[in-house]
Amino acid sequence: MPICSCEETINEFETFTRDAGRVQRDTLKKILELKCDLEPYIQRIVDGDRSPVLTGKPITSLSLSSGTTQGKPKFLPFNDELLETTLQIFRTSYAFRNR
Repeated sequence: MPICSCEETINEFETFTRDAGRVQRDTLKKILELKCDLEPYIQRIVDGDRSPVLTGKPITSLSLSSGTTQGKPKFLPFNDELLETTLQIFRTSYAFRNR
């Protein structure tokens, strides 16, 4: 993972968010398309199934949600790509807070 300065991270974020409304709509569409009817497959992974039941990329870790949406925590599967995206979000947040 390359190390970026806070200013580089902020510049990258500002480039990606120039049309934030469109980005949000596209992101929501992707989430809804991906999450539809996945709970039984996620449960298989939680139960130890290592076959590619969700994606062609291996699930490398599971996280537990806070349960605020429906009052019940849910398992969130992570692959390496999603983990890198999550880390980029944290780096961007850190860069803005420490600007």
